[in-house]
Amino acid sequence: MNIVIVQSVRYALIGYDRAIDHDRHRVIYIGSARQHGQIPPGLACEKIERDESRPLFDEVGDILERLGAPVDRLIAIVEEELLDAARLRERFGIPGPTLAQAEKVRNKAVMKRCVAEAGLRVPRFARLGEWLSGRHLPIEQNAAVILKPLDGASSIDVRRFESQGLLAQAIATRCTGIARLDGAEQQAGGFEVEEFVSGSILHVDGIARRGRIEAMVQSRHVGTCLAYAGGEPFGCCQQDLAPGMAAWVARVLAAVEIRDGAFHLEAIDTRHGPVFLEIAHRVGGGRINEVFERKTGLHLGAADVGIVVDPDYPLAPHWDHDAYYAWFIVPGHHLSGPYCRVTGHEWLRDSGAVEALDLLAPDQRLCKELSYAESVLPLAGLLRMDSPQRLEATLRQLFAGLHLEDRRVPDDGAMALAP
Repeated sequence: MNIVIVQSVRYALIGYDRAIDHDRHRVIYIGSARQHGQIPPGLACEKIERDESRPLFDEVGDILERLGAPVDRLIAIVEEELLDAARLRERFGIPGPTLAQAEKVRNKAVMKRCVAEAGLRVPRFARLGEWLSGRHLPIEQNAAVILKPLDGASSIDVRRFESQGLLAQAIATRCTGIARLDGAEQQAGGFEVEEFVSGSILHVDGIARRGRIEAMVQSRHVGTCLAYAGGEPFGCCQQDLAPGMAAWVARVLAAVEIRDGAFHLEAIDTRHGPVFLEIAHRVGGGRINEVFERKTGLHLGAADVGIVVDPDYPLAPHWDHDAYYAWFIVPGHHLSGPYCRVTGHEWLRDSGAVEALDLLAPDQRLCKELSYAESVLPLAGLLRMDSPQRLEATLRQLFAGLHLEDRRVPDDGAMALAP
């Protein structure tokens, strides 16, 4: 096969060489020089550098034209590239998700409509343009709503308003805090308004093949992605799969046409059952890939790519039934100083729960952009315990006692906590 990979994520996250026999297939990586530097030395492959100055569809399209050979698979992992990758497949006759299918896992309004039509509950919603034209959500006058991009991720440009009236006022006065809506020319077309549904967030991660779920793991959020963007700690704890959840997940996948590959599904846990929030046709962010592998024995990134290349790619889960895993991250982008000191986590040393712990070096400057990468955060870690209840309680105890001290100069006296 001729396999083209648009390389836009950390190589180790996906593990392309774990899923693809590079000696058997012609594998071509298209990416920046920095991304090519992550490819294992000596791996049999071709590297084509792109400068990323033009849209992916145009730049990669020109590269595919020059290859002079048919492409059997085009692999693109990053959410922002899914639609362009689908257009390229259609243009060059490459098997894989079509543009219509990619829309169902990329556009939040489209995916919710598909799931609702399958008979599952979703939050009431409307595209922002429709909402501004008078289609207010049929909810209580003082009920909270969420404003979010149709194609967003990591809670970037997501805002909560305590009523539709306050949202309307913020948009009219251009004070939403979102550049695309507060500028002279409002770009309402890329946003939606959604009913706020109360409840904790669950996510289910897994791998499907030919419409059948091969393995999946349920987890619960401690904190929220939106609160994390605002400067609060965030974590995810594995749980036992709730009764009926497997069938519910299968119905969601069928509704959005995810038949092959990895998925990351988020839902709101309510007393009346799960309410669909959103789904991605990819490996979840943060350390989901890592904890999934510890629990199931499957590297989700490699399994995703493997099934795309070969529908019969071997999957052999080895479940760890005696342990549950959690990961957490503590942000520093919201702090005013260039450095910080973290305290309140020291007791983890003796808890017996720590699998990995990353503490920012005292002289390392804070990353001022929203990031989930543990290497640039004040504190991040991975925990293991014998029950989901104890795991969640440990994480909540940690978050309650953490303290981040803003510092203008490095903290020479800070003690690094060994893993």
